[in-house]
Amino acid sequence: SSDQKRRMSQLADELTSAAPVSTKSMLTGTWNLAYTTEKEVLSLIGDPGVDVYQKVDVEQGTLGNSIAFTDGKRFDVAGKIDTKAQSGANAEAPYGLRSDFAFTGASLKVPPLQLPLPPFGAGWFVSTYLDENLRVNRDSRGDLAIYVRAPA
Repeated sequence: SSDQKRRMSQLADELTSAAPVSTKSMLTGTWNLAYTTEKEVLSLIGDPGVDVYQKVDVEQGTLGNSIAFTDGKRFDVAGKIDTKAQSGANAEAPYGLRSDFAFTGASLKVPPLQLPLPPFGAGWFVSTYLDENLRVNRDSRGDLAIYVRAPA
């Protein structure tokens, strides 16, 4: 609902105001998506039969978004990422650790088939809050995403 969206945005802003100093290396890892305003995946969050996660490797400059279903079906998008040092807030983006990305490939797996798909999309996200376990992003489309680091 719009009230829930507004409240989550307020909570994210409050958390951001208390953000610890973060470094680019802290972004590396696998992150489970806990909340988003992104229309493409919003309906999948919280479904016990679906895992939505992102893998980031800042050193290698890679990014992967995955939607995995318990029945073996999955959708994966791969891309390149360039993470900057902390950036100041401006008209385009909020303060935080900025990452520019471009998708380079995608695939849809419906066992036993795996179908390559054309990549689409480029933009940026800013990690406005980042610690060892939690990440709050705002992106170039105006969406909010909250991630929890996956267990190692």
